[in-house]
Amino acid sequence: MDEPTFNRFAYLKANFPIGTQLHNTSPRICILTMKLLIFASILVCASALDQAWRDHMKEKLTEFGLECAESEQATSEDIEALHNHKPPVTHAGRCVIFCVSKKLNLMNADGTLNVTPQSDWIEKVKETDSEAFEKMKTVYHHCADTVEVEADACDTSLSYAHCIKEEGHKVGLYTVSAD
Repeated sequence: MDEPTFNRFAYLKANFPIGTQLHNTSPRICILTMKLLIFASILVCASALDQAWRDHMKEKLTEFGLECAESEQATSEDIEALHNHKPPVTHAGRCVIFCVSKKLNLMNADGTLNVTPQSDWIEKVKETDSEAFEKMKTVYHHCADTVEVEADACDTSLSYAHCIKEEGHKVGLYTVSAD
């Protein structure tokens, strides 16, 4: 008898459904269900953004995360690690971060940060919360200037995510918990 195959997409949808609520210490917010991209999470956390727009972004980020986890063949251990703010276990897990970063226009195919990312969600933050936008811009450019681009873009994306998380904490942008 054939051994059943593991269906990553079914696992992700069952364990990390759209609508899963994660929260900031104050106020409660919806962000990327799998929390794959720290910077994208920061953008969704911007306090002045309306709930409908945050919900839209959360759904979009979740969609990208699921697509990338499937296309990169991330393991369930990778997904669990990402969900718990830990580094992915495998190279494929690191590539999920890179894949989502490219879909969000934050990283280029060569593994460098896109220093002038253009997208509707960045413009929305700029329009509605200029203070948060300036902090995010500072964090983003600090990491673009300090993170060394590695030969493997997937490894670089993990370094960027770590930098953005650390620098975001320093300026008070990133306070998301897994509770």
